[in-house]
Formats: sequence, structure tokens, C-alpha cells
Amino acid sequence: MAPNQTFKNKYSSKVSIGLPVYNGEKTLKRALDHILTQNYKNYELLISDNASTDKTETICMEYQKNHPSIKYFKRERNYGISNNFNFVAMQAKGKYFIWMHDDDYWKPEFLETLVTDLDSRPEVGLSMCAIQRISTRGEIRDSIRFGQEYDPYLMSPFKLMNQIAAGWANKKHYHLFMFSMFRTHLFHSAGKYDDNDVPHPDRIFMCQFALATKFSYIDKILYFRTVHEQPMNIRHPNEIQNSIINNDPWGYSKTVLALGPFLFKSKIIPWHRKFYIPIGIFQMAWSYKWVLYRGDLNWYFKIPLKLAKSIIKSMRNILYKNRITS
Repeated sequence: MAPNQTFKNKYSSKVSIGLPVYNGEKTLKRALDHILTQNYKNYELLISDNASTDKTETICMEYQKNHPSIKYFKRERNYGISNNFNFVAMQAKGKYFIWMHDDDYWKPEFLETLVTDLDSRPEVGLSMCAIQRISTRGEIRDSIRFGQEYDPYLMSPFKLMNQIAAGWANKKHYHLFMFSMFRTHLFHSAGKYDDNDVPHPDRIFMCQFALATKFSYIDKILYFRTVHEQPMNIRHPNEIQNSIINNDPWGYSKTVLALGPFLFKSKIIPWHRKFYIPIGIFQMAWSYKWVLYRGDLNWYFKIPLKLAKSIIKSMRNILYKNRITS
């Protein structure tokens, strides 16, 4: 039997694209058009509508009518962002899986480039490119690259986990690899994205892949990510994670406390790498150190805390200057 015949029997499409959406009428057509004009055509497009109240359903039904690769799921109620992301991922039948935001878009060669990369590198579990961040008005904000010493492929699992765990402070953006193209069998075996109803679940989710597999990075801008003027917790205040950010003074402490149990339970992390997990918890706690508790403090706590902040910032500035001059 020819190789392509074996493939067709095992997978109906080679790539499954998961597009979770809620009230996305303003940007959804752009996202769909950029998917449908990809150079690579062997994909299924899975849209999970989280009970939208705008014209999202009408748009999806129109596109589905004209494109048999589209499968549209209308959920009976809003289950939350994380649950919707996980739901659409679990519908994937392709060899590879990738998420897409309804307000992001790709260059035509995006899918083709990542498929070629994964096909040629069996040791890699996921593949991603450089990212251009844009405003809601289409203005270029910045570019996110991971080249040279920042290339995750060249990092040990221990180092990459720590980079992701400390991401809130180091601003390295490795959590954005959740929009990589994954090997579906690896993704479906991993701990689920909606297992943690805490702020910043993406960092927890991606730490397990850092300990489980190699990340591949392609230094080409093929992905365009929309950055909103208002943060997520302001735009969607009723989401569980955002409600915790807005109302719970211990919210980020809950993120830190969720990391360990999630990683220890993950089935894709080799047992010997689970010895790294306590260090990852420390790295995450240190990155959130000033926001682990955001409630009111008595003056006798505030004074030493402000003093500690000042000392740490001064030491950081001195070390940074020495590194530049050396």
C-alpha cells in the first residue's frame, strides 16, 4: 500500500484547525478568509461557538455551506474560554492540531511551513514561527522572535520550563507557543487546558510540553496576533480566570499553587523530569512575587515590602548596567 493511501485511511485530514469563538462577528471573516487561502489545503477547520449572541452563527453557517472542510459546533451555553478551547481541541482528527484566535490571522504559507517542519523532525512535538503583534486598528506593535540563544529547540527541558514559568516577569512570551502546531496524539495525551481555572492557565499548560518534548521555532513572521487596548480581564470580566484577577487578592497565588499538581499528574512528562517541578514552582512564585497577595496590608507590612522592592530593583539595575559595560 502506498504511503499516501495509509495516511488517508488513518486521518481524514492531516491538520485539524481549532477555532474557538464567542461574539466574533467583527474579526471572524478575516480569520476564516486567511485560513481558506492557505497554500496548504489538507485540513479540517473546527469552529466551536460558545453560544454567541451576535452574528457569529450566521457567518459560520454561510462559510460552512460553501466549504466542506468546515465543521461548526454551536454550544448550548457559554462554558467559558478555557473550556471552549479544550472542547474544540478534543474534536481534532488530524495528525497535527493547531488553535487559532478569531481575531488573529496567518500568512498563506503558515500551515505549509509548520507541516513541513513537523514532517521532517520526528523528535519535535510542536512547531511555531515568529509573531507580529498588531493593534485592533491594524497598526504594527512589535515582533516576537525566539532566535539564537532564545531558540527553545536549543534549550534543555529544565531551562525552557523555567522560562515559561517565569514568563509574567521575564516577558519572553514562550507561553505563545500554545498557538503552535502540535502532534495531535501528544496533545490529546496531555493535561487539558481547562484543568486550571486560575489566572494565566496558558503558562501552566505549556510548562508540561516544555518538560515533555522539543519545541521547534522557525524565524519567519507568518502569524499576526491582535493586541487589544483593554486587557482580557476588562473585556471579559465574567470569565472565571478574569473574575479571579479582578476580585481575588490571592488570585496569582492560586496560579502558582496549581502548577505543581498539574505537572505531577501530566502523563506526557517523563518521570525523571518531574524532579524539576519544584524549581518551576519557585520560578513562577518569584515572577509573581509582588502580586501574590493584592489586598490591603497594614503599614508595618507595607514599609518592609516597599523597602524590599526598592533594594531588589536597585540590584537588578546594577547587574544590568554591569552586563552592558562588560
